[in-house]
Amino acid sequence: MNPINASSLLHFTKTMDALKGILEKGFRFSYCCEDVSSTINMNELHPVGANFFRPSLHINKHIAIPMICFCDIPLTRAKAHSDTYGKFIVGIDKNMALTIFGDTINPVMYSTSEVIGRALNDLSVIKSKINNVKGCYNYKRSLNQLIGNTKPFEGTFKGKENYCYYDEREWRMLLPYDFDESTKWYWNLSKQEFDEKKNEINKILHHSEYAYRTFTVQKDDEFLLAKFITHIVVDSEVNIPELVNFILNEEQPLFGYSNISKQLRNLFVSRITSFERIEIDY
Repeated sequence: MNPINASSLLHFTKTMDALKGILEKGFRFSYCCEDVSSTINMNELHPVGANFFRPSLHINKHIAIPMICFCDIPLTRAKAHSDTYGKFIVGIDKNMALTIFGDTINPVMYSTSEVIGRALNDLSVIKSKINNVKGCYNYKRSLNQLIGNTKPFEGTFKGKENYCYYDEREWRMLLPYDFDESTKWYWNLSKQEFDEKKNEINKILHHSEYAYRTFTVQKDDEFLLAKFITHIVVDSEVNIPELVNFILNEEQPLFGYSNISKQLRNLFVSRITSFERIEIDY
């Protein structure tokens, strides 16, 4: 029987161009719109104790966070996931990812209980109170990591009520909110505002020096890169030759590296399959 979770972390995307971009430059952060409580947004925008009063403004329940998303659903069980997120996939070895990316990548914590929501609200109050306190920088960053890595067990998604987010088995790599203006988190957004601003703020982010995550090892250890990449998947068999030619092009950088050896390029080609073939065979 297939395992419940895979030994790889899979990143799904919707187009061949997006897949080629990952293979060329590495994984790219993009903004995602996440649900948070209005209390968390209020405490971020108007810290407790920072003013004599906090204005009575309409506070939304969304926040835009720059992240890279993965899941550890086995490919043989990923049909529903691919219908939403695309049939072009790059898979990476989970254990190596945890080593290379350290504590920046984590499985999402799914919440069904109001206790978790109240705890996050309480922590946001603490964060707002220490907002300008010298020496509390790491505490503020850590609290935001908890907010960014927590997701409801179920909710409304793309018009579907009672959508089970837990089935996505999501892992996230978050970009901290405080590198510079290009990577900031956007608080107190409505879903409509996010949809209107998404392209604009992603364009700013993608020009940042922090926009990409690549495989960071010494050049002499390039064989580890071959081990790191476990799957390269296109939507259909007919698209495999195009990707093979892309990878074998000796002038083409891969994962941010130039001068990739022919042997490594051939190993990458050996990782290629199609979602069409997976559905037929498994």
